[in-house]
Amino acid sequence: MRKKSNSRFRGLMAGLWLMAVVGLVGITSTLQAAQGTPSLAEGKRLVTSKAAADQQQAFEIFQSLSRKGNIEAHIELGLCYLDGIGVSKDDSKAFELFKKAADAKDGRALSLLGNMYHFGRGVKAESTKAFDLYRQSAATGNLTGQTNLARCYLEGKGVTKNWAKGEELLREAAAKNHADAMVTLAAVLIDSRSKKVDAAESFRWMKQAAELQDPEAMTLLGHMYREGVGTSANPSSAVEWYRKAAAANDTNGMVGLADCYLLGSGVAKNVQTCQTHYRTAADRGNALAMKRLGDLYLNNQALPRDLPKAIEWYEKAAKLGQPDALNTMGVLYVTGTGVTLDEKKALEYFLQSANAGNPLAMLHAAKFFAMGRGGVKQNFKTYAAWVRKSADLGYPEGMYEYGLCFAYGDGVKRNDKTAALWIRKAADAGYAQAKKDLPAAEAGNLAEMQMIGQFAEQMGKVMNALDEISKSMPSSNQPAWEGFGGGLSEGTKEAIRENRAWNDDIRRMNGN
Repeated sequence: MRKKSNSRFRGLMAGLWLMAVVGLVGITSTLQAAQGTPSLAEGKRLVTSKAAADQQQAFEIFQSLSRKGNIEAHIELGLCYLDGIGVSKDDSKAFELFKKAADAKDGRALSLLGNMYHFGRGVKAESTKAFDLYRQSAATGNLTGQTNLARCYLEGKGVTKNWAKGEELLREAAAKNHADAMVTLAAVLIDSRSKKVDAAESFRWMKQAAELQDPEAMTLLGHMYREGVGTSANPSSAVEWYRKAAAANDTNGMVGLADCYLLGSGVAKNVQTCQTHYRTAADRGNALAMKRLGDLYLNNQALPRDLPKAIEWYEKAAKLGQPDALNTMGVLYVTGTGVTLDEKKALEYFLQSANAGNPLAMLHAAKFFAMGRGGVKQNFKTYAAWVRKSADLGYPEGMYEYGLCFAYGDGVKRNDKTAALWIRKAADAGYAQAKKDLPAAEAGNLAEMQMIGQFAEQMGKVMNALDEISKSMPSSNQPAWEGFGGGLSEGTKEAIRENRAWNDDIRRMNGN
């Protein structure tokens, strides 16, 4: 009896012990949670902090969870390596972590891995691979992956360009309230390549994205209000949305707000407040803000001119690849403003800016090839190629200059009809010189008319100088000009072209 009783007692005690253990585990778990045991949610909270200690802790939380095989932690840890949060930047480790999560068919990870292949970070750039990963991501229902897939179709990256397919994918994602898809769709709808350009619909999508608290959309909506794109221009509304974007730490929103203070658009003009907003954005790495600060120190009459400080900010922006800053550095070197005149270095800056898509820098670089300066040999084909790129971007002066290429036969076969076509495009775009030259271009004698006019201008200066000299000389020593107008030599024509090109270039570089 005792033995049986003891057996029951032992069973009862074992049950109580098990209950106690389970209870203890629950209590311990609760206590650990209360004491801040690392969790994914806690890591996500800390990672947004500006404090280095918090970011370091977030990194350690993600690292710990990643080691335990947590897929989402793989992604968050990869983002830490990608952006240098709590750890030194390491694209290779970011790639490795994204791949781990992508191998588990996580839609977000597949899209991020696609980005790595698209931009060539941590791996060799491969657009076809990026496209395939975006396609897989979209198939899981990931809307970011679908938006990136749409961009591939729009740009023809990794797949044959298909504008309609790209727009279709964007509309699907936008209809599901995906802010990035809305922003991209808004951009598509005001692009001339769109089947139906609709600025009003573009504005509606951008506003919807902004109302979802998307910082980029807030800034872009500010631009649309400021410029009157898809809606009536409303400077006050522009300022309102720029403020919201700036409050959400969007540095482009800060730049937009600073622009408004600079121009007195939608708000009272205040250069000091403008400078403060530019500086805040610049200190956070915004290259355009750096360039704008350079402009303030160089040109703004409300502030003391400080050329060294202007150059300092231009150089910072240029190092980040800001196209306008690169172009400005070229201007400084070609004119010797604040730096030692150096045409070779100027051309290097112009080419960097041109390769970044700056149409004015394309024209600047072209001039060097036309004149064989800046350490390059004269090459009119290269000159014409750069001018064509500027023209293809719809830049009015680029279209005008490309028309002149055909009028003079510079780098292309002379063709007066094609010259007139490009001159008209420039004139229609409002370029004043093109409007002036259009009649001669359409008459097919633009080159001759320009050379005659410039030759007459130069000879007028020469004759005035000779007249001054002749006053102190016997009449028998005055030069005989008979027969001088028997035609312009090719050397003279080239000299006039070069003189026109270089002088126009210098005036333009200085904003005259």
